[in-house]
Amino acid sequence: MSRGLSFVSYPSFTGAVGSLILAAALGAQAPVTRPVEPLDIPRAVKQAHTKGTRSPDGRPGAKYWQNRARYTMTITTAPPDRTLRGTEEITYVNSSPDPQHPQARRAKE
Repeated sequence: MSRGLSFVSYPSFTGAVGSLILAAALGAQAPVTRPVEPLDIPRAVKQAHTKGTRSPDGRPGAKYWQNRARYTMTITTAPPDRTLRGTEEITYVNSSPDPQHPQARRAKE
C-alpha cells in the first residue's frame, strides 16, 4: 500500500469563490439614483403638527396632553348560588385644553 499525495477537488469551494468575485464586480458599479418624491401627509397628522401636539418626527409636541382614567372594582362571588355582585367606580381626568362640559354618568344597577 503506497502512501502518496492525493489531490482532492473542491467544486463547492471554487464555486463559492467565483460567486464572491462576481458579487464584488457587480457591487462595484455606481448606484442608481432616483429622485425622491415626498410622501403625502395625512390630514390628521398635519393638524397635529399645526396644533403642536406632535412634532414632525412623530414625538409628542409642546402642547401634547393625555387623558387618564382610574378604575376601582369591588366584586363578590358566591359559587354555590352562582351569583356575582359588584360595584365599579371610574375616575376620568380630562387633560384636554379644549373646553368641555364635565359629565357625570352612573350605570344603572
